[in-house]
Amino acid sequence: MAAFPSIGFAADFWVKKKPTEWSSDEVEHIKTKSPWAKKTRAEVAGGGGGRGGASAMNGGGGGDMGGGGGSRGGGGGGRSRGGGGAGASGDDVAGGGGGMGGGGGMGGGSAPAPLGPELIIRWESAAPVQAATHLELPESFGGLYAISITGLPAEMVRMALAGRGGRGRGPEPPAAPVDPAVRQKEMIDKLLHSVALSAKGRDPQSAVVVQQTKVAQALVFGFEKTSLPLTEADKEVLFTLKLGTISAKAKFEPKEMMFEGKLAL
Repeated sequence: MAAFPSIGFAADFWVKKKPTEWSSDEVEHIKTKSPWAKKTRAEVAGGGGGRGGASAMNGGGGGDMGGGGGSRGGGGGGRSRGGGGAGASGDDVAGGGGGMGGGGGMGGGSAPAPLGPELIIRWESAAPVQAATHLELPESFGGLYAISITGLPAEMVRMALAGRGGRGRGPEPPAAPVDPAVRQKEMIDKLLHSVALSAKGRDPQSAVVVQQTKVAQALVFGFEKTSLPLTEADKEVLFTLKLGTISAKAKFEPKEMMFEGKLAL
């Protein structure tokens, strides 16, 4: 899995300077190539890949966060605790009224492409990232690690959720009618169980909530802190994605994720 090194900046500028003193380049560094943000390439088994619109989940309304759900949201899925959905999408999220879009297969004849799109996997709940992005997380993310994936083409996500690969397979038989709410819950369940957060000696944890930001192609997953308590002593934390034929991973080192004298997750 290809990864992109962090270069060109003093590694401790976030220690020496307050967030209000960061330059625009330093803000971008925190968001894309810092201890809290990793660039990587997704892998697509069998080649091919979708290219679609800006959003993988349709929503409505305003605010920083878009449609979604999970154990804490109205979209359903995961270990249900009930409750209404958290947050509504902004102007950059396509469509309205909730629900996930369908998706068609790609045409045949494309060459295999083991390396997929470039992704940014970022620890959105970490204080320095919050200072750089000003992303307002919904109440449903309280007590959770919030980790985002940016760069997954919406059509690729739709095809994976629908159980389709990246290559065309010819006409498909008409699908039986499915209750939109049931379909929404099934898709959110797939998303929640497509990601995992793990540390050495501990069981991997699935996400319990997922939301979409109004920024195109960004999904934010929430993981229970109490199920995976992390400390500076943990040498490595691994985030993985496996959704259909799409896979990606990013490694984080807690000892490098110190901010204002404490671990920032």
